[in-house]
This record gives sequence, structure tokens and C-alpha cells, in this order.
Amino acid sequence: MAQAKSEGTLKEAIPSTNKNGLTVAELDRYLKNNPTITFPTENWESLIKATSNILQAPSGWDYIINTMSGVRKQCYDLIFDDRSPEYQKYTQLIAIAKVDMVVLAAIWCAGNTPVPKALGEWTPIFGLAWIQRAKLLVTSQQVGWDSNIFWMNTYEREIAPHLSGGVVISQTGEVKLPIRARTIKDVELRIQDDQIEIGITGDSKYFHWKELKAFWDKKSKKPNSNARMLMDCNINLDGCLDVGGVLNVEFGEKSTPTKQINKLAKALDTLVFIEDNRTPEQDGESTKRWFRKSDKFPEPRWYPKFIMPMNTDNERMAMVKDIVENGMTAQEIAQKQKADEYHAKGWDAYDNGIKPYSEKLEKIQNQYKEIPD
Repeated sequence: MAQAKSEGTLKEAIPSTNKNGLTVAELDRYLKNNPTITFPTENWESLIKATSNILQAPSGWDYIINTMSGVRKQCYDLIFDDRSPEYQKYTQLIAIAKVDMVVLAAIWCAGNTPVPKALGEWTPIFGLAWIQRAKLLVTSQQVGWDSNIFWMNTYEREIAPHLSGGVVISQTGEVKLPIRARTIKDVELRIQDDQIEIGITGDSKYFHWKELKAFWDKKSKKPNSNARMLMDCNINLDGCLDVGGVLNVEFGEKSTPTKQINKLAKALDTLVFIEDNRTPEQDGESTKRWFRKSDKFPEPRWYPKFIMPMNTDNERMAMVKDIVENGMTAQEIAQKQKADEYHAKGWDAYDNGIKPYSEKLEKIQNQYKEIPD
């Protein structure tokens, strides 16, 4: 959404008791044409009123969600454009703050009624504490509010260090890191022993571990601890990182889990830039961006917030589970696997040979192991 042409545009776009105001039906038709509207972010009460009026239209929520998402994308497009001046890049944070203020106003207007599903997990890009500080600056309209060091500090701390991880060679050509993703749910990581596949809404890039500095050990010329932790997560029986993982190679083995998970999360930040979550990187915020911690078990577990299909052999996983949970011996597992194999083919295994499998016959014979010829 581009900047609005004038304040008058807004007044014409919202219902009012004024004879010149639009009716709700007229406003709904107007919003469906995706008009340019300037929200009065310089005054919180005026912003609440304007947002409330727009939400009266059936298409009000869709208009706010879609146009605010459009502004965010436009801001990030400029930030990641190498041709954009540094000054223009950091001033985009002001536009991002105003977007978050509009969404905050919409949620405030909702009161104790449910908001659309699209906003169910919404949080300000830089966190609630940051947007409250930004809101004070924007609404103050004091001389110099838009050049306050607050904006530059945020840019230099949370944006600039992540803009360029360098150009690396993927199996499909050169790729500039980090790769952008609108939200963590758009990210899919597929882990192999020798490579990682990074998928963003269906567009995949393949990298050998040695191409990624944060995941490669130059001395040993092997995947480092970060890569091995992703491998641990990939083969974990519960799809997470936990100290008790029976197949763990790295996690919980050589350092404290909290330090390890924080290190891994920061390494993942070098691969993918999550646009809708740039909460200041302190007190494990990188970890919160990538993982969900659960304390429901004897030892903490960290579950990926991104998509991570398990690439492991299902039979191998089932075998490990039988050893761990059922206390089965290797011989018992071998017998069980052979029986499962025969059963899948429609045969049953008996001490005196292999006979065609029949559920009806099995019920009749009940406890008998031999089937009469």
C-alpha cells in the first residue's frame, strides 16, 4: 500500500454522521477496490476512530490485513535492495512501526471479540516493548522524532547484520543469504548427511554443508555441531531436540542444551531472514524465533516452529522405539520384523512353516499354532 495522497481521502473513505460520509455498504465497495488510505498514526485516538470505522465494513478486516502485509513487503523489498541508500533502509522501520500500530488499533477495536484467524498469532515485528516505544515517538510529533537514534539503533542491531551472509553456491546456482521468508511457517528444512534443502513456500535451494560457514568445520572438513544438531532433530523419535534422544550424536552431549539451542538458532538466522519476527536478539530470542520450548517432560524439549519432514527410515525408527519402550531384544525384533513382512504379503508364520494367512481361520484356531493340512 502506497502512502495516501491526503487526509481528505481517509475522511471520504469512512462512515460518519456527516451528510457527505459513506454508508457502510458504500465503504465496503470502496475498500474492495484496494484504495490508498492514510491512517492518522500521529494521533492514537484518531487512529482508533478511523480503524473502528473501517472495520464496520464486512471487508474491513481483509483490507487492513492485506494492505498492512503489502506495506511490510514493500519495506523489506527496499531494505534488501542493494541499490537502496542506507538512510532509506533504516527509515523503513518507521513505516513498519506505523503498520504495526494500525494492526494494534484494529485488535484494540476488537475488544473481547475474536479476531480473524490471520491475526491469531500476530505480534509486532520487533516485539511489544519495541512497538510501545515506537508508538510514543510517532504520536509525540516532537521535533526530531523521526530521526531519533532509536530507529538507527534498531536497524544496526536487528536488521543490518542479517542483510548479507554472502553469496554461496547451491546446486542450482548462486544464492544470496539469508533467504527471505514472510513467516517461520513458510520455512521447510530437509536434512541429509551431506546437505540441507531450504524450501520457502515451495521454492527450494540445496546446499552442501561445506558451503555454509555456520554449519561447517574447516579443520575436520565435516559438518559442525550446528549441522549435527539438525541431524539429531531430524531422526528424533518425537521430532524435537531433547537431551534424552536415544540417537543423539550432538545435542546434550558436549555442552548445555540451552547454549546449544541458542547457537543453532543464531546459525539458522544466517540462512533465513524471518520478516515478521525480528524481536531483539537477547535472552534467547533467536531460539524463540525458531523453536518452541516444552517443559512438560522430565527434560526440556525444543520443537521446530518450521516444517521439518523426517527423512529417516521408518523401520529403523520403529526398531529403536521397540528397544527403548518395549525392552525387546535384537532376536525378538528380528522375529517381529519377519512376521510383519509375512503378514504384509498375506502369509502367516508358524513354527512348522509358512501358511496362507486367514483372519477367519485364525479366529477358529484361536490359540493353536499349527494348521491341519
